[in-house]
Amino acid sequence: MAYERPGVYVKEAAFTTNINANTGVTPAAFLGTAERGPTTPAVVTSWNQYRQLFGELKNDYDLGFAVYHYFANGGQTAYVTRVADSTAVKATSALQGTPVPAGTAANLWTLEAKSAGAWANSLTVDYTFDDSTLVDPLVTPKFTANTAFTITVKLNGDEIENWSGLSISPSSTRYIGTVLDLYSSYITTSSVATVAAGAQLTIAGIGPNDYVTSGSFSGGSDGVGAIDATEWAASLDSYDTITQGLLFNLVGQTNSTIVNDGLDKMVERGNSFMIIDTPKNATTKSALESVVSTFTQSSYGAVYGPALKMFDPTKTGAAAIRTTFAGGAVAGAYVRSEIARGVSKAPAGYGLDIRNVFGLVTTLTEAEQGALYKSQQLNMFTIVPGVGVIINGARTLARNTSDKFITVRRSLNFLKQTLKDSTAFALFEPNDARLWEGLTVRISALLTAFWATGGLKGSTATEAFYVVCSSLNNTPTTVEDGQVNIEVGVALQNPAEFIVINISQWAGGSTATTNI
Repeated sequence: MAYERPGVYVKEAAFTTNINANTGVTPAAFLGTAERGPTTPAVVTSWNQYRQLFGELKNDYDLGFAVYHYFANGGQTAYVTRVADSTAVKATSALQGTPVPAGTAANLWTLEAKSAGAWANSLTVDYTFDDSTLVDPLVTPKFTANTAFTITVKLNGDEIENWSGLSISPSSTRYIGTVLDLYSSYITTSSVATVAAGAQLTIAGIGPNDYVTSGSFSGGSDGVGAIDATEWAASLDSYDTITQGLLFNLVGQTNSTIVNDGLDKMVERGNSFMIIDTPKNATTKSALESVVSTFTQSSYGAVYGPALKMFDPTKTGAAAIRTTFAGGAVAGAYVRSEIARGVSKAPAGYGLDIRNVFGLVTTLTEAEQGALYKSQQLNMFTIVPGVGVIINGARTLARNTSDKFITVRRSLNFLKQTLKDSTAFALFEPNDARLWEGLTVRISALLTAFWATGGLKGSTATEAFYVVCSSLNNTPTTVEDGQVNIEVGVALQNPAEFIVINISQWAGGSTATTNI
């Protein structure tokens, strides 16, 4: 690795030395299709906040259902991104003014939908002008640089926002460009004209004692092509500025090209993990196997199936059931598990049932489930009477490596991020034995705390980890190059996957002893 930009670099490596905690909850990151909404990461901390940005649930779009079930299953914070066709167009609406005493009508301003798509063609705006700031309001009302006005935004005829006291003056604290661009969830300004001091304009639709006019949005389009791997890759790239570890879910995506691109992105990020869906129509062992077998054998992702029969909040009664991709609910379960036990506890098993589930799209035999788990690392859902639907698996897509367990990979991700954050103070400090000792003490304290909560194996801390930051791995040459080398070894926990009980018949009548 070339070291060019000053910073903290963390990498995984085999042991090279012979030897006789960030505690925040990992946010989720959902990428998927929706009727509207930002195409760059937007932070969402509640279901209502999602609705405000991305709209109501619709059966044609799976993103909303994933986020709904994420919060229902214990999720706390999520980044959400709408994946849209690159040719999608934003709808616009312009308000014109005509200079007096003579002139040609021109746009005073042009409003633009916050996000591209045909959805915004249903937007309208009402403009209400403050008559006390108009010139000659009782005869021929005229707009000036000092005129105040209110914009009422409507979607399908229902009022959704109201912005009062707006001004066209850039120096005003209520400048239309600032207020709408920063605070509106639906519209922004694409252009605002400059009205010179003393200039007057008439606006079509307003007259004496009638200071309200309306405008409609048009031109919005969902695009002319299908959303493909290019758009999904661009959406993933939009997360490059978010450096913290995330739980990614490409909602409903089972296309191997898109999924494998996502797994490559997880490796590139180094601190994130991907929860992968299986198709809704994959109802047999062979169907599930044919899909999962196309995914890269990476420890940075885990796949879950089959799809779930979940509560549909858009309906009532017996019809309120929808076949739903499981990723959102699983991400919520990850968060619940992390809050309760940390990343070293597998997000699976009893006590972590999936909420809002009525059943599975298919029920496979125990032999089929075992074969899929062994050969494809597919984490299966299982119905347990009296408990509900649980996650019955804790494996990544990796095969026959130490990080085939979700707990190992997520613990490594957690520790890499934590160590990076906790050693940043050392940048540009004098590179000598005092710094090395300070780094060793700090890192040892973090790892001791992680071990004490069950994150590492070992009956003592010295059995759980080691830290080397001394003249052993910091030579005069590396010091001259500006490097501080720290070697950390950790004994990570593996989950108990198979509980084996041997039982035999005993005649009784005497004291039993064991020969184990």
